[in-house]
Amino acid sequence: MRTSRAGWTLSPAFDLNPDPTPGDKFLTTAIDYDDHSASVELLMEVAEHFRLSANEARAVLREVLSGTRQWRAQARALGLGSAALELMEPAFEHAQALAARELVATLA
Repeated sequence: MRTSRAGWTLSPAFDLNPDPTPGDKFLTTAIDYDDHSASVELLMEVAEHFRLSANEARAVLREVLSGTRQWRAQARALGLGSAALELMEPAFEHAQALAARELVATLA
C-alpha cells in the first residue's frame, strides 16, 4: 500500500485461510522469482528484499507462531468438534511449522 509520496510498504495481512491439505504448502503469490514453496528457508532468503534483517524476520515469524499457537483452543471455543479439528490439523501442524519454531527459538 502507498503510505506517502515517499513510497510503498507491505499492507497488513488480510483474508487468510488455512490450507488443511496434508503435505507441502505453496504460496499463491511467489515471494521470489522462481519458488512458490511456503518454506521458512525461503522466507529467510528473501527477507532483505522486504527490508527485514534476519532478526526482524525471525521476530515476525515468532509473532505469527504466537498468533496461531492456540489454534486448537480457539477452534474448540468456536464450536469445532474433534473431527473438524483433525481435518484442520495439517494447516497448523506440519514440517514448516516445526522449522519455524526451531528458528524462533534462537531469539530466546
